[in-house]
Amino acid sequence: MRFLINPHYKREVGEDINKLKTNLINKYLAIESTKDTFDIIYEEITCYDLNQKKLTKSILKDITGLSYATIKLYLKEYPCLNEAFLQVNNLSGTSAQELTRYYNRKKISKVANCTF
Repeated sequence: MRFLINPHYKREVGEDINKLKTNLINKYLAIESTKDTFDIIYEEITCYDLNQKKLTKSILKDITGLSYATIKLYLKEYPCLNEAFLQVNNLSGTSAQELTRYYNRKKISKVANCTF
């Protein structure tokens, strides 16, 4: 970054210093923004109350204030986030949701064991 502001920097032919400068600045700003968004999503996943509704991407979107597409992108891009999300997703839910899940699993296993 310093070489872009340095008045003694020898440019190559056809090199645009302003374009290089804006590209580098945007790159570093994007890195900081990405880290902040990652931290927000990770914090909300880890602090989610497991006795509430089952954690879904839509609920995570509402809690964090980020878009649904951003949530999907970060869960796809960062395996550690996705793993944490899936664990909280499986462990969270109200008692009615857990009973429904249990009933559906039993129903599926009965159908799978049935022979024709």
